[in-house]
Amino acid sequence: MERLPISAIDTAPAKFFAFGKAQARACAKKLFALDGEERERAVVVCNAAAKKELSFFDFGGYAPETVRAEQAAALALLWKYPPALFLGKNSFNADDGTLKDGVRPVVAFFGFDETVAEIFKALVSTFVACISQDGSIREKQIPIRFFVRGRQRGQVTGMPYFSAAERLAACEEHSDLYYELPGLPCDVTATTASDEKAVALLAAERTCVWAVVARGNRERAGKIKCLLERAGVKHVVFYASEVGEENYRGAVGFDTGEQCADFFLRAERMAYVRNLVYDAEASKGGDSYLKALDDARKKWKQSAFDRASEIKRDSNLYASVAIRQILLTVGFDCAETGEDAKAEFDEIYDEGNPRVRDYKGVIVYDNATCARKSLRTALAEREHLRWNAYMFASGVSPATKEEYRTVNKNVLLGAGRHINLTTWRGLEDFRKEEARAKGTDEESTDVQRYDFQLADEAAFILENSGFRIVRGEEVPIC
Repeated sequence: MERLPISAIDTAPAKFFAFGKAQARACAKKLFALDGEERERAVVVCNAAAKKELSFFDFGGYAPETVRAEQAAALALLWKYPPALFLGKNSFNADDGTLKDGVRPVVAFFGFDETVAEIFKALVSTFVACISQDGSIREKQIPIRFFVRGRQRGQVTGMPYFSAAERLAACEEHSDLYYELPGLPCDVTATTASDEKAVALLAAERTCVWAVVARGNRERAGKIKCLLERAGVKHVVFYASEVGEENYRGAVGFDTGEQCADFFLRAERMAYVRNLVYDAEASKGGDSYLKALDDARKKWKQSAFDRASEIKRDSNLYASVAIRQILLTVGFDCAETGEDAKAEFDEIYDEGNPRVRDYKGVIVYDNATCARKSLRTALAEREHLRWNAYMFASGVSPATKEEYRTVNKNVLLGAGRHINLTTWRGLEDFRKEEARAKGTDEESTDVQRYDFQLADEAAFILENSGFRIVRGEEVPIC
């Protein structure tokens, strides 16, 4: 595809920040001073209290986009300090990006708050540890350990992931009603323990720890960092910082203010382009890119209160943030500057299963592409597992075949069910059964091809968002 002009996506919108009711009211006053179109394109980064206060104002059909500050901070953290960067490129098999034998990562959260909840969702939705098993790519459950006070355990288990996990367990009792059921991406526990005992448990369990300390407690973060060092465990410790990026006693403070809001706008831009790629492939005529772009913008502006639309919208967002982790697992990375390595990536990526484009530049997919063993197919299988993980983190569980046949798919998604929450082989079974039911060929009922698109167009998405593919390097986080 040719590169899109910057104006085709969006110019930078007006940004506002609101934390609490008073700031929300002041923000609303500024928003009313804008004309309708400027107001609709504005972005308000706010916490839950401010977002609720803003919902009481009638913006006359030109409501601004509201962004949860906690979500923005989480996405910025996972982009800048992803687990794949922490593990290093030597932890992954270069031919498919799966984890090497003996690499045992664990994620630890000390305490719980809204930011931690968003980091958990962003982590699960952007990084899935995978292994190669019996000729296919499978998820390897990442241990995620919460060390919290007693009353916080209920907050942890109240996250949507846990309800989806419970429903998946119930599905397994009637597995014949579903396409092949997938596994969960992580093993999550919530324990009450002192920091000393928690670190002892981590040291006994795994060899490398990616940890987050809740509520911006840098003193505690520094203490945990020291304890992990004494235990001889490879680690990195993060905490939320209100003063921007900082390093305290070796613990990394991640920004929760304007810098993370700026990244969120970059991530949203990537998501716009990713959605464009999706729509352009589905569109069979006309000026497909520009039409798809306009459709993507309209979809993005749907009400945030419509759960199904929010799930679909955020799906593009988390997929885009996952691009960096995908590249890191196969020896590459992305950055704003540095020597462009797109040609080198393309050569390796296309080996044995090259991308073929039609006269408009849209990649042509067929079922032979999906079946051909290659790095490209391996990354597609991994992308499906990542999408599964995102859906679980959003509280969605598998739908039965009967539900899919009798209930509108948007209604089904709004109820927390999706038919394609299955394995790679389950997608093949879905394709075959759909073709038989509709009396058509399997090329028209395939859904595996959508899992190829993210890596297929990674360079295009990055280039149109101010990034480029570069060679991966061993860069210490701290």
